Amino acid sequence: MTQTVRTYVEDPLHAECRREASRQREVALYLAAEFQRKEKARRAKEHNGALSRVERRAIPVEAETLAESTTTERLPAESLAESTTTEKSPAESPAELPVESV
Repeated sequence: MTQTVRTYVEDPLHAECRREASRQREVALYLAAEFQRKEKARRAKEHNGALSRVERRAIPVEAETLAESTTTERLPAESLAESTTTEKSPAESPAELPVESV
Protein backbone atom coordinates (compact mmCIF):
# COMPACT_ATOMS: atom_id res chain seq x y z
CA MET A 1 0.00 0.00 0.00
CA THR A 2 1.35 3.40 -0.94
CA GLN A 3 0.92 6.52 1.15
CA THR A 4 1.28 9.96 -0.24
CA VAL A 5 2.25 12.97 1.76
CA ARG A 6 0.67 16.17 0.64
CA THR A 7 2.56 19.36 1.10
CA TYR A 8 0.71 22.60 0.75
CA VAL A 9 2.34 25.78 -0.34
CA GLU A 10 1.60 28.61 2.08
CA ASP A 11 -0.84 30.98 0.48
CA PRO A 12 0.22 34.60 1.13
CA LEU A 13 -3.41 35.68 1.39
CA HIS A 14 -4.09 33.17 4.18
CA ALA A 15 -0.94 34.23 6.02
CA GLU A 16 -2.01 37.87 5.82
CA CYS A 17 -5.50 36.97 7.09
CA ARG A 18 -3.99 35.08 10.04
CA ARG A 19 -1.71 38.01 10.89
CA GLU A 20 -4.66 40.40 10.78
CA ALA A 21 -6.77 38.09 12.96
CA SER A 22 -3.91 37.82 15.47
CA ARG A 23 -3.52 41.59 15.53
CA GLN A 24 -7.25 42.07 16.11
CA ARG A 25 -7.16 39.50 18.92
CA GLU A 26 -4.28 41.35 20.59
CA VAL A 27 -6.12 44.66 20.32
CA ALA A 28 -9.28 43.11 21.78
CA LEU A 29 -7.32 41.62 24.70
CA TYR A 30 -5.62 44.96 25.36
CA LEU A 31 -8.94 46.82 25.34
CA ALA A 32 -10.54 44.22 27.61
CA ALA A 33 -7.66 44.46 30.10
CA GLU A 34 -7.82 48.27 30.04
CA PHE A 35 -11.59 48.18 30.64
CA GLN A 36 -11.13 45.78 33.55
CA ARG A 37 -8.51 48.06 35.15
CA LYS A 38 -10.78 51.10 34.83
CA GLU A 39 -13.82 49.19 36.08
CA LYS A 40 -11.87 47.87 39.08
CA ALA A 41 -10.75 51.41 39.96
CA ARG A 42 -14.31 52.70 39.59
CA ARG A 43 -15.71 49.95 41.83
CA ALA A 44 -12.99 50.57 44.45
CA LYS A 45 -13.76 54.30 44.45
CA GLU A 46 -17.48 53.58 44.79
CA HIS A 47 -16.83 51.12 47.61
CA ASN A 48 -14.54 53.52 49.45
CA GLY A 49 -17.18 56.24 49.16
CA ALA A 50 -19.74 53.97 50.80
CA LEU A 51 -17.55 53.24 53.83
CA SER A 52 -18.41 54.67 57.21
CA ARG A 53 -16.33 57.41 58.81
CA VAL A 54 -14.54 54.92 61.09
CA GLU A 55 -13.68 52.62 58.20
CA ARG A 56 -12.37 55.54 56.13
CA ARG A 57 -9.90 56.43 58.88
CA ALA A 58 -8.48 52.90 58.75
CA ILE A 59 -7.62 53.25 55.05
CA PRO A 60 -4.26 54.99 54.40
CA VAL A 61 -4.40 58.23 52.47
CA GLU A 62 -3.37 57.83 48.83
CA ALA A 63 -1.14 60.90 48.94
CA GLU A 64 0.95 59.41 51.74
CA THR A 65 1.33 56.08 49.99
CA LEU A 66 2.15 57.88 46.75
CA ALA A 67 4.83 59.95 48.48
CA GLU A 68 6.35 56.84 50.02
CA SER A 69 6.41 54.97 46.73
CA THR A 70 8.02 57.86 44.84
CA THR A 71 10.80 58.22 47.40
CA THR A 72 11.62 54.53 47.25
CA GLU A 73 11.52 54.58 43.46
CA ARG A 74 13.78 57.61 43.29
CA LEU A 75 16.55 56.10 45.38
CA PRO A 76 17.87 53.64 42.77
CA ALA A 77 17.61 56.28 40.05
CA GLU A 78 19.58 58.77 42.14
CA SER A 79 22.29 56.24 42.88
CA LEU A 80 22.41 55.39 39.18
CA ALA A 81 22.77 59.05 38.27
CA GLU A 82 25.55 59.48 40.82
CA SER A 83 27.41 56.43 39.53
CA THR A 84 27.24 57.67 35.94
CA THR A 85 28.49 61.13 36.86
CA THR A 86 31.57 59.82 38.62
CA GLU A 87 34.21 59.01 36.06
CA LYS A 88 36.88 56.39 36.53
CA SER A 89 40.47 57.41 36.52
CA PRO A 90 42.64 55.89 33.79
CA ALA A 91 44.44 53.77 36.38
CA GLU A 92 41.17 52.01 37.23
CA SER A 93 40.42 50.94 33.67
CA PRO A 94 41.06 47.22 33.03
CA ALA A 95 43.31 47.92 30.06
CA GLU A 96 45.97 49.55 32.21
CA LEU A 97 46.01 47.15 35.14
CA PRO A 98 49.30 45.27 35.58
CA VAL A 99 49.21 41.67 34.43
CA GLU A 100 50.93 39.09 36.59
CA SER A 101 52.43 36.12 34.87
CA VAL A 102 52.42 32.76 36.59
